[in-house]
This record gives sequence, structure tokens and C-alpha cells, in this order.
Amino acid sequence: MVALYFALAEADSSQPVVWIAMTTPSHILTPLEDADPFDLKRTTFFRPNLISPRIIAQDGWFSMHKYVARNDSFIPLEKNKSFRQYLTKITIHGKPLEHLAQLHLCGVHRAALFPDLDGVAKYINWRCVIDNWIHIRMPQRRSEKKKESRTSD
Repeated sequence: MVALYFALAEADSSQPVVWIAMTTPSHILTPLEDADPFDLKRTTFFRPNLISPRIIAQDGWFSMHKYVARNDSFIPLEKNKSFRQYLTKITIHGKPLEHLAQLHLCGVHRAALFPDLDGVAKYINWRCVIDNWIHIRMPQRRSEKKKESRTSD
């Protein structure tokens, strides 16, 4: 759900996607190995040390991509011929704001993923937007309409 949050929060005019990597033990770098990312012969994944509140909150893994010196570039997962078979691409349809509102109900939001002052402040601003959006979009229940009519008489 964290990857889904980032795909939606960063969505521009293009359709957001989430990639799922089904790794094998051979794809995972153990913490004891002292690997130089420029010396890797293949793409690997590792789980970082939990040294920051953000890393802990996001529970993420990192990838180190195969480096091709002749092109002076790293190969993206989806273009890596030996890794494509381990990838699944999920395209997210619909409005990002609606999906973000649903993730919020599950406890996945900026304040939870960025537990610092900046993250909380941006979350509060976002809540103002989403609360207004929900208020405008959601019809009133009959019981709320009755209360309003009684108080206005």
C-alpha cells in the first residue's frame, strides 16, 4: 500500500503504475556483504538499516541496478532482460484523489509515512483539501437534512 500511495501522490497527467518485484533469494543482498553498486553484475535488492523514522514508517526496500559502463547508465527493472519475468505492472485507474482518500482510511497517508514536522504539516494541508472534497462530493444523509431543517425553523 505504501508503493500505491507514492504512485498516486506523485501522479501527474499520466496513469499511475505500481511495479511488483517477485524476488528470489539470489536477488537479495545480505547485510554482511559490502557491495559497491558500480561493481554489481546484476540487479539486487536490500533492506536498509532502520536508522530513520521515515525508513521505519515506509518499511521499504531499495534496489541497486545493474550498471553498464559503456552507456554510463543503470538499467531500469522493466528494461532488464533477465529481470522482466519477475515483474508485474499494475496500472491504477480512476482519480488519484479518490484512491488516496481510501488509503487514508487504511492509515496510509503522508503523516504516517513521513513522521516529521514537514510530513505532518503537509498532511494537515492535504486533510483540508480532502475534507472539502468529501463534503462537496458526498450527499447529506436524510437524518442530517432533517436536523438542518429543524434548526433553521
